[in-house]
Amino acid sequence: QDAVRLMNQGAALLDVRSAEAFAAGHIRGARHLPGERLQAGLDGLKRFKDKPVIVYCERGGSALPVMRALTQHGFARVVNLRGGLAAWRAEQLPVARD
Repeated sequence: QDAVRLMNQGAALLDVRSAEAFAAGHIRGARHLPGERLQAGLDGLKRFKDKPVIVYCERGGSALPVMRALTQHGFARVVNLRGGLAAWRAEQLPVARD
């Protein structure tokens, strides 16, 4: 519920899973940015430095290093989607496929 509230307030969503996992299903509006491509993708995220950024992976653990890196680069409000996409699906929230 907190994630949906933040999304409604304009939060950015970052999916840090593999390209295959992202294509199989992701939260609508999420940007695909795997951890290994974070450095290259930072410029595209600059406009979110003062807005909430929700980082998620499948279960929550892989998002932590990306969260730390974003915080070190000056992003003020970085949060982890607790339980990742697995928890999102368990709550029967919508998943998009591209």
